[in-house]
Amino acid sequence: MDAVFWIETVIYDVEVPPLPAGTPPVVLDPVQKGAVPLVPQFVADIPFDPGKSFPGGKVKVATTQIQYSQKVMLDFRGLSWPHVSVASLVPSSPIPIPNHLLPLK
Repeated sequence: MDAVFWIETVIYDVEVPPLPAGTPPVVLDPVQKGAVPLVPQFVADIPFDPGKSFPGGKVKVATTQIQYSQKVMLDFRGLSWPHVSVASLVPSSPIPIPNHLLPLK
């Protein structure tokens, strides 16, 4: 068996709607969701600050993903057969958008 792993930082564009301060957390999909088959979700959580809000807009959020390939040789009575797996792993829970990307005005 052998395997190769890649740990990558991926930057996604997330379109955040206008949100008043204190709004319950909103789960959002990235803009690039149609370009790749598996993408994470993001969560915008606006802290309560009376009279302020986030005006909305596109933010860039960095996250980590893992990609791997592995090869296992299966042996059947003298015959070796390769079994190859490749995959991308992204977080299953929504990733918080950092507060500094959601400035209140």
